[in-house]
Formats: sequence, C-alpha cells, structure tokens
Amino acid sequence: ARLLCTIRMAGSLGCVSFCLLLVLWQRADSAFPAAIPLITTDPYMQTWMMGDEATSGLVRHWDQRPKEMVGLLRVDGDTYRFIGDWADNNYVFQAMKQLSMEVQPTRTIFKFQDPASKVELDVTFLSTMFSHDYARLSRPVSYVVHEVRSIDGSKHDVDLYFDMTAQH
Repeated sequence: ARLLCTIRMAGSLGCVSFCLLLVLWQRADSAFPAAIPLITTDPYMQTWMMGDEATSGLVRHWDQRPKEMVGLLRVDGDTYRFIGDWADNNYVFQAMKQLSMEVQPTRTIFKFQDPASKVELDVTFLSTMFSHDYARLSRPVSYVVHEVRSIDGSKHDVDLYFDMTAQH
C-alpha cells in the first residue's frame, strides 16, 4: 500500500508539474517582470520602475523609497514625458506612447512614440557589470543611451531632458 501511495503521489505531482509547465509555456510570450530594472549597480544604487509603463509610476529603490527620475522630449515645441510620473503645479506633460519594453540581463530597452507620430525614441538603461571583470564591478557606473529618429520622413526640432535627483 505504501508503494502504491508513493506512485500515486508521484503521478499527481508529475501531472501538476506538467500542467504548470504547460501554463507557463503558453504565457511565456507575455511574461512581464514585477518591477522594471533601470539602474542596478549595487544594493545602494538601485532604481526600479514599479508600473507597467515607464510613465505610469514613480521610479523607486527596491525598498520602495522614491528615487525620482524624469525624462522629457520636446518635438517641434511640444513636450512629452517618457520616464516617470512627474507633474509640476504649472505643467502637466503628456506621456509618450510606450511601444515596447525589453528586459535583458545587463540592459532594459524602451521604445516610445510621440502622440503626434512624428518621432520614435529608444532609451536603454545599460549596466556594464560582468562577474568576470573585477575592474568594472568595482565602479558603480551605468549608462542611459537615447536615440531619436523621425518616423514621418520630416526633419524635427528635438530637445531631450533627463534628470535623476540627488536621492540616487
């Protein structure tokens, strides 16, 4: 009876495991992290986006302390927000449309489009930390790379503003 019980239990666990793997496999294309890593150089310099979109929430430390960050893009005189949920008493900036977000081991890549469909903006948060390179591990350096391109075939007057507060 003990052997039969073990076989049934193992069979049940196998069935549950198979069903769980099947569900995960079906959802693999829609996997989304609980928090989006932006700058993660060491335990003290951690910056995470806590929303589904880059403009839907404040940037925070992993312990939920605010680490304010704002990114603005002005296209032909109209200003749009691409990072952070920031508003001033005098100004409220319309959010850019987030086309995609990709999290890789050493970088997070966002692709945005302005509401007027004039330009696309790529923003990459890049960490150069590799466990085999001790020189890079010893310096807390991250990069934020911006690339703007016209999507309507016209030239545009573009200014980019990116700000990280002293909270970092």
